[in-house]
Amino acid sequence: MTHTIKGAILPPKLRPGDRVRFVSPASPVPKDGLKNGAKALEDLGLVVEYGEHVFDTHDTLDYLAGKDEDRLADINEALRDPAIKAIIATRGGKGAYRIADGLDFAAARKHPKLLIGFSEITILHMAL
Repeated sequence: MTHTIKGAILPPKLRPGDRVRFVSPASPVPKDGLKNGAKALEDLGLVVEYGEHVFDTHDTLDYLAGKDEDRLADINEALRDPAIKAIIATRGGKGAYRIADGLDFAAARKHPKLLIGFSEITILHMAL
């Protein structure tokens, strides 16, 4: 059930069986860097998924987790999927500011979900 507080749309609480998806909207994460986090989430009864480009790296800009369009596509795909209940950024770093204006805001309103992240991910929180 979606809630509102003073105009803010709040997603429902996570429950066992809910699907969550890791995405990398900013800096890259090592291939084995999500193992412990995924296990902890699964131990809570959540179903963990990974964006198609979650482990990408950029060819020339090593501080980015792949191309802007691919990082944005992973987030927007998760925003558009009504079965995904939380989007989890793999790390902060740098680069989310480059894609914040391309978020699918209509999908975020239609299918509210948690966006979990810190540092550079704050720009996505602010955009939403």
